[in-house]
Amino acid sequence: IYAHPDGDLRLSVGFNPWLAGALRRHDLAALCEAHGGGGHPYVAGASFAAEQGDTLRRAQAQIVATLRGDSP
Repeated sequence: IYAHPDGDLRLSVGFNPWLAGALRRHDLAALCEAHGGGGHPYVAGASFAAEQGDTLRRAQAQIVATLRGDSP
């Protein structure tokens, strides 16, 4: 999560293909599209207005839970 110079908040998600034993199990673009974002299977993100910090944190929690296998 970072603040962009335009004032928006950005959520970025990425897969490290060089991590030993790493297997990509999720399409990161699809995960971010569910929150109004998009991208590519290996890197993706979503933008939120500055006043949507709570929404961004919920999106982050949902994506992390999915990546960890804690949600369907």
